Amino acid sequence: FWKLGFTPEKRFEHDGNLFTRPAYTIPKFTLNWQPTNIDYRIIDPPPGVGKYRPAPGLPAAAFYSRPDHDSLTDTVTIVEGSKKSMVVNLWQGSDNQVIGIPGCSSWAGVDNTVKSCGRVYIALDPDARQWALKLARAIGQTARIVILPVKPDDAFTLHGMTSTDWQRALRQGARI
Repeated sequence: FWKLGFTPEKRFEHDGNLFTRPAYTIPKFTLNWQPTNIDYRIIDPPPGVGKYRPAPGLPAAAFYSRPDHDSLTDTVTIVEGSKKSMVVNLWQGSDNQVIGIPGCSSWAGVDNTVKSCGRVYIALDPDARQWALKLARAIGQTARIVILPVKPDDAFTLHGMTSTDWQRALRQGARI
């Protein structure tokens, strides 16, 4: 559905050194399948080299879990990263949009994009609570901060969270 892929040889530079590694490809689309960027998830990156690399020359982009929609759903959840967006989308038990921002401090314009939504849940990683608060303030009154003891995808895949548990966590989301 998300058009994920693989390339056996992704070339990239880090600190003046050229590397070649296999990588998973994660295309990024906004609504109506409009392409915005592609991330490469490097397999076995060299020490000190990040595992995610966007296509060079393109701006940072968010990952929309439902690029097949022509508009945002009234309820949106924001998480960190494409993979978390996919996992939460699959487990949440609803058709609501889950948007993966590039990082806790890199919102790729999502703060402005979701302002017209009726409810925006922000479920960032546990170590990003201050960033979640900043993002909620930027979004405004519709934002709710969801505090989880673990990363959202790990809650489902490693800790047995169910769709019902997820909905309960969202209902406990705090307004700013």
